[in-house]
Amino acid sequence: MSIADTAVLVTGANRGLGRALVEEALSRGAKRVYAGIAPIAAKYLATLDFQGRNVRYLNGARDYTMTEITRILGASIGRPHIKYVEFPDGVFRKGLLSAGLTPNAADFAIQINRGINSGLVKAEARSASNTTQTTVEEFAKTTFAPAFNAAPEPGFGDRFGGLFLRSFLFVTGHRAV
Repeated sequence: MSIADTAVLVTGANRGLGRALVEEALSRGAKRVYAGIAPIAAKYLATLDFQGRNVRYLNGARDYTMTEITRILGASIGRPHIKYVEFPDGVFRKGLLSAGLTPNAADFAIQINRGINSGLVKAEARSASNTTQTTVEEFAKTTFAPAFNAAPEPGFGDRFGGLFLRSFLFVTGHRAV
C-alpha cells in the first residue's frame, strides 16, 4: 500500500515505535504526518491550513514512566497486576517485522528505543503549545479499555505467540501475565 502524498496520523509518536512510524511515513512520501493526541490532530485535519510536511509532537498532560502507563492501562481492563517489561532488541525486532515494518524501519525503531532508554533521545521539551489536557487515565477509561474489551478473542496463532512470550518472560525471570 502506498502512502505517498497522503496524511498520516500517528498516536504515541513521542517515543519508540510511534516515533519510528513517523519517520517511516515520511520516508515513504507521506505529505503530512500528524503525531499526537486526537483533539489537536482533528483540528489539523479539519482545517488543513499548512503546507509541505508537518510534524507536531504532543506531550500529553504530564510526564509518565512506562511503569505508570502500564499500571494505568492494566487497571483500566481489570488487570492491575500487569508489569512493564522491556523486551530485548531481538524480540522487539521480530515483533516489528511481524507487524509489517521493513527491516530498516525495525532497526531504526530499535536504535531510537535504545536512545530513549539511555536518555540520549528525549521528547520535545514540555511547553504550553505541546502540553495537552488528555491524561493517560482519561485515555485508558474512554478509549483504550472500550477498544480492548470490544476486540475479538485471539486465534490460535495469537494464543501460541502469547504462550511463547509468557515462556520467554518466565525463563528470563519476569512475572508472566
